[in-house]
Amino acid sequence: MSEKLNELQNATVGMTAGVIEVLILQPLNYAKNMVQQGLPVSTNPMTMYRGVGANCVNMGSCTMIQFAVGGTLKQFVLKNDKTKKAFCCGRNGLWNRCGSHLGSCRESLRTHDDPAAEKRR
Repeated sequence: MSEKLNELQNATVGMTAGVIEVLILQPLNYAKNMVQQGLPVSTNPMTMYRGVGANCVNMGSCTMIQFAVGGTLKQFVLKNDKTKKAFCCGRNGLWNRCGSHLGSCRESLRTHDDPAAEKRR
């Protein structure tokens, strides 16, 4: 699908996916951080979503870049039929295997908004 979209469309999809992910997972990240610090967990939405703007910018920009670059690379690689067969042969295709490795690399490089981790450093 990403090879059919232009760079702006891929970037928009990536930004949207990143922001949705943050909005869904923010309360869980908040609860995790409070438990790690030994503080009481509040159910007040104003407290649970504290810092959500910065977190949306961080994750949205990461996924935006990943989607835009991934779509562009996929378009470049899939220009002719030989590379298309090598890269897109189902679940075992090289594109799918590379995608899973790139996702794990991105997670290891991503900056985390984790106050408990800052205390441990």
